[in-house]
Amino acid sequence: MTTVADRTGEVLDRFGSIDVWVNNVGVGAVGYFWDIPIEDHARLVDVNLKGLIYGAHAALRVFRSQGGRGTLVNVGSVDSAVPIALQNTYAATKAAVRSLGHSLSEELRMAGDDDIKVGTIMPWAVDTPWWVRPGQHGCLRRHPRTDGRRGLPLTRFDGVGNCHRLGRR
Repeated sequence: MTTVADRTGEVLDRFGSIDVWVNNVGVGAVGYFWDIPIEDHARLVDVNLKGLIYGAHAALRVFRSQGGRGTLVNVGSVDSAVPIALQNTYAATKAAVRSLGHSLSEELRMAGDDDIKVGTIMPWAVDTPWWVRPGQHGCLRRHPRTDGRRGLPLTRFDGVGNCHRLGRR
């Protein structure tokens, strides 16, 4: 299994430095909290929060080692500010993403690393397979009373910092 440290080393070997690191991690489980198996809740925390922590840790170590410069972009979710029923653990992990970003920014300020920036983008709904086949990806379990949030406006993040409105499905 490839680790974040392995990937970081490969990127540094190839490019020599890292200027921008995007932490875009996320899985979900849709349904009543008590109906979702506890193992699925644990997987959400493992991927959505721990995965982001591994990435942020690697990125900040690199940024500090290359003279204290770089930008860390964490992908959160609007669900962290406006929790949506049937996605409670997902919303909780994305709230942690938002909080971690604020805390890291403050720590960097305290350490005098003013040229390392941390930001969190909070899209509403991103155009991924989640919306097309929600029961077939990772631990995602589609609750019979949900419709995969069809009808909500979707956003596609192109990985370069641009969000595109896709309209309703």
